[in-house]
Amino acid sequence: TLLSAALFVAGGEALAEPWTLDRALAHVAEDAPDARVASLRVEKARNQLSEAQARWRHKLTAETGYSATDNPVQAFMFLLNQRQLTFGGDFNDPDVTDNWGSELRLELPLYTGGARQASQLAAHSGIEASGQDLIATRRQLQLEVARTYFQILRAREIVAATRSSLGSQTSNLELARELVD
Repeated sequence: TLLSAALFVAGGEALAEPWTLDRALAHVAEDAPDARVASLRVEKARNQLSEAQARWRHKLTAETGYSATDNPVQAFMFLLNQRQLTFGGDFNDPDVTDNWGSELRLELPLYTGGARQASQLAAHSGIEASGQDLIATRRQLQLEVARTYFQILRAREIVAATRSSLGSQTSNLELARELVD
């Protein structure tokens, strides 16, 4: 069943050259959906390692923002933060007050208490685990293909033996009819 499914998925390839056990095993190890998903898990684990390494590099961040309000509380806070608060005017009905700010930030991770090493070790372990999962998945698929292949061979031998037995029984029946006659 699995072998026939692999043959069906291969489509036109099946007509080009015969499917041997070795070809079917190689095909299922690389092209079966389960093997492709396991390969993607390995790729994901490698990307997680890159992410873990990048997380601890120097980071330069630039931000800018602008806002405007006539809300009394926010206008009061804008003026207070800008050090432009005067006690003249109506605090309950302020003019439109705007706030513009920008900042440039450089982050340098100096001490992380072992978090850097732990995250990278975890990412390396994830790569190893997903690699082992890929190997196990491929082997399981190859086992099923080989099992199916040998079941097909066994079924062919059973058919051949049954035909031979049928031929023998037919011959014995003919001989018995001749003896009866």
